[in-house]
Amino acid sequence: MGGGIVALIMYFVARRRKQRLIPANHCPIAKWDGAAVSLTFVIFVLSAHFVQLLLVAVGFFGRIYGPNFPIELGPDATPADHAAATIRHLWAAVFTFPFQLWSISAIAKWRGGPNPLALGTVAPNIVSGYLTWLLVTPAAFSVFAIANIAHSSLTHRPPDRHPLTVLGDGAGNVEWALFVMQTVIIAPMLEELVFRGILLPWLCQKRAAVPESPFVVIPRHRSPLILGLAVAVALLFHVDGVQKAIEDRDRGELVAHLIPGAFFVSLIPIYLILPRFRRLHRHLRVRSPQHSQAILASSALFAAFHASVWPSPVPLLVLAVGIGYLSVRTQSLIGPVVVHAMFNAVSASLLLMGAPA
Repeated sequence: MGGGIVALIMYFVARRRKQRLIPANHCPIAKWDGAAVSLTFVIFVLSAHFVQLLLVAVGFFGRIYGPNFPIELGPDATPADHAAATIRHLWAAVFTFPFQLWSISAIAKWRGGPNPLALGTVAPNIVSGYLTWLLVTPAAFSVFAIANIAHSSLTHRPPDRHPLTVLGDGAGNVEWALFVMQTVIIAPMLEELVFRGILLPWLCQKRAAVPESPFVVIPRHRSPLILGLAVAVALLFHVDGVQKAIEDRDRGELVAHLIPGAFFVSLIPIYLILPRFRRLHRHLRVRSPQHSQAILASSALFAAFHASVWPSPVPLLVLAVGIGYLSVRTQSLIGPVVVHAMFNAVSASLLLMGAPA
């Protein structure tokens, strides 16, 4: 209801300014190359980890929480140790966030592209983001419920718990404020910048931004490469579990850790037949099959980065496809950030009200 009130106000603002909610369908223009995309993911994946190590080295956590605050997560970790690890992650994310935004946008501008953080037309993009959230959220949560039932039926095990849900009694007002900041502000802005601001426009390029060489991935090979990378990322998150299941000869556990990789492999046939749905492309006003394949590939990689908590990547794929489509149609990150933030706000609100994890 709160989002609806804001969206309604923005709708009248957009009408008064004669701004269209959905502009002409062009994929965002990207002039950066694969090197810029790779560097973006290095910053996205590693920078918070190094900041956390720095905070530990300077004694930041000991000064706030006392000398007995756990700084490592050992094999015999207790729930309190897991909560401490989550708290360390939250603090590191907050300190790293400004650097990540600045450095990734600087990379895009350095390679000759537009600033992916440029606001553009705010009012219509907020409205389109809210309307997309209304459509995508029920679909994603319905898929989530079905995925949970299917996962429990196949593996006879409960779904994985997200690390952010284990704070429990180890968190005070400050930690819960960090939790809300991470889920509703930091993650939506950073992940949309990386996956829809940098990766998706690169996948939509018709021609390489730099002259072809053995080190340049030509446009038609990019989406298959990213889809294959999604499979690899999903398997990487579960490789330790697979090894342990093999050592323990636990078939059920082995199946549970192989399912994520199998799920992303199952997306390959869908990717291959997407160009044949020409009527669907015309109906949705997607300019070319390359754009729809780029949306699916970038969405798969986005979901794969959450594969450590299974089966949450299944509904997140639905969410990401909707956000990717919105990004392509609006050429803006405002709508995608609105969708992502409000989607996360649903889960965060439930947890803050005491719902089960």
